[in-house]
Amino acid sequence: NRVGVHEGSTGQSLAQTLPDCQIQAFQSNLDLNRSFIAKGIDVIIHDRLMLEFFISTGQLPVDAVVIPLKREAYAIAYTKTNRALGDKLEKALDAMSKDGELQRLRHKWLETSVK
Repeated sequence: NRVGVHEGSTGQSLAQTLPDCQIQAFQSNLDLNRSFIAKGIDVIIHDRLMLEFFISTGQLPVDAVVIPLKREAYAIAYTKTNRALGDKLEKALDAMSKDGELQRLRHKWLETSVK
């Protein structure tokens, strides 16, 4: 199978572990999507949210199927010298967690699927 990935992505790292596939790395999402539409590649390995966005905005066919392969943990980075910012972020995330806002956002943006 011909697998398209965004160059330097975790999708590319994952694709490199798959047997019997030809990996083609793209520098832009536009080129990646165009190759898929033109049948230059059979599969795209990319962030689920990005694939769902591409489908919902017509950048990929609406009949494309999105299958989650693994969960990735995301983080917020700040410099050690800006501890005040880190404290504010932690406080805001704690408050959002306690009042349910964090779960609502998680559900809205991370647990949706294209229909």
